[in-house]
Amino acid sequence: MYWNGRLIGTVGQMPPDPEWGLRTPPHTFGLGQVRSGVLAFRIWEAPFQFASPGIGGRLGPAPIVGSGDAVSAALGEIDHEWLRGRQFYFDLNLLYGLLGILGFLAWMRNRRQKLLPWVSLFAVTQPLHVLLLNAHMPIYFTFAMGFDRVIEAIEALSLWFMLLYLLELDGNAKLRRWTRILAVIAITGGLVDWFAISRNWSSPHVELYQIADGVSALLLKLLESFPVVLIWFAIGKRLRLASWLVAISASVYVMIGVIATASLQGERFTHWTTVYYIMRHHLFTLNGNYWDGANIAAIVLLISIVFAVDSYSADQSKRQGMLEQEFKNAGEVQRVLVPETPPTVPGFTLTSAYRPAQEVGGDFFQIIPLDDKTTLIVLGDVSGKGLRAAMAVSLIVGVVRMVAESTASPAEILAGLNRRLFGRMQGGFATCLVMRLEDGGGCTVASAGHPAPFVSGDELALPGALPQGITPAVEYEEMTFSLRPGDHVSLYTDGLLEARSQAGEVYGFDRLKPLFRSRPSADAAAEAAVRFGQDDDITVLTLSCLGAAEETPIQQLAFSH
Repeated sequence: MYWNGRLIGTVGQMPPDPEWGLRTPPHTFGLGQVRSGVLAFRIWEAPFQFASPGIGGRLGPAPIVGSGDAVSAALGEIDHEWLRGRQFYFDLNLLYGLLGILGFLAWMRNRRQKLLPWVSLFAVTQPLHVLLLNAHMPIYFTFAMGFDRVIEAIEALSLWFMLLYLLELDGNAKLRRWTRILAVIAITGGLVDWFAISRNWSSPHVELYQIADGVSALLLKLLESFPVVLIWFAIGKRLRLASWLVAISASVYVMIGVIATASLQGERFTHWTTVYYIMRHHLFTLNGNYWDGANIAAIVLLISIVFAVDSYSADQSKRQGMLEQEFKNAGEVQRVLVPETPPTVPGFTLTSAYRPAQEVGGDFFQIIPLDDKTTLIVLGDVSGKGLRAAMAVSLIVGVVRMVAESTASPAEILAGLNRRLFGRMQGGFATCLVMRLEDGGGCTVASAGHPAPFVSGDELALPGALPQGITPAVEYEEMTFSLRPGDHVSLYTDGLLEARSQAGEVYGFDRLKPLFRSRPSADAAAEAAVRFGQDDDITVLTLSCLGAAEETPIQQLAFSH
């Protein structure tokens, strides 16, 4: 700006390195002692960007010239009217920001609420748009518009994932995968657009930047209509009313922005303002605040989100409570299946320890007296963890006890168990070891893919065999040997062997062998693995041979979560 040929101030920076503001507040400049003169303006108009309507190259309201007090009073009035006219707009976006913070804090307390992070992310993007585009702050146009394109992409993808959970479409693997792919495309497009906008638009490469800006911005605008696709997939589902309210209001809110931006860009070529006028027309004024379709859609969307999150959280809490009750029931069943006080074993002292990795586990063992001098010990591990594995355990224990009524052969018990498990494991399997103990120290053992026991610190060389439930026709081999008084037998599941430290190191045989050579109790062996880093269910049984004339009461089971 020049007064009588003298530069008195600038707004932004002229080429060759242009910088210009977006929604910058009014500036004041001192003219000095004024009697007469010429006030001249030098204006540089940046090349068109994607959303430029093509009406640049002109001043807005006419400059105000007067005394310092008069100009200050006029600026105060302008600022007051500006704030008064946007009071509702700013308050609404503050509520969105508050919703985002509260949603994030709630998610930090309960990470199982998968909806909350996306609601928080979507809500936080609303006040960020205001700070970048609609606040009277000295932010350069290139930064504000470029960064806002990234925020716009985050807003879009967070809305997609929010609808994915609210419309109960997260179980659709294909739709979930496409949502992730489009999210990556949206973020990439936003970053490309930011890069293009932040370039020097007075350089000879401006047309290349315009193309990159146009393509990436157009792609993002097209992707913003993806909620319509999600709603299409949800049609016919019996969903909560709150979920439908969010889906519909979000789609309307987004489509108003998409159509308004597209019409604004098209105005450059057609000079038609009808569509933009309809989308952003001031429907009415309340206390100096203009209400248009976008504002109404935004407040309806905010109310819908709060309503939907409350309904969704209550439903999730109810489901979680039911699931926890199921786990509690399964745990009670498992406490019956895994004996806390097993019967005594004639001629042996037995200790046992059970450490499930979760509420319920997939390990099992049974001690079945056949007569006064013979006892069966069955130890195994079902693939997987949690409730599903625990249910398989209940099936296996029932089948083992049924088969043991007709045969005492470990190999025949495993074969009978395998036939009954085939086709019932839902793609899983079980390893199992059956050992028959005689009062005088005689021992017969057969394994179905289970880790071999250790006898006095040395691992038995058992023949290999397939686990249970993979194929119906499997023959298992037995090994027979005698235990002498003082011999120590250690049986275990692979959770002991595969314990993993925080550094990722596995417990392994190098630690297992010296552990069993020290003749630990079952509880001491299990505790050693837990301290190292439990990663799976751990079950340990130890047997000490006393000889035929002796019988010592068994130690009680060590059972913990």
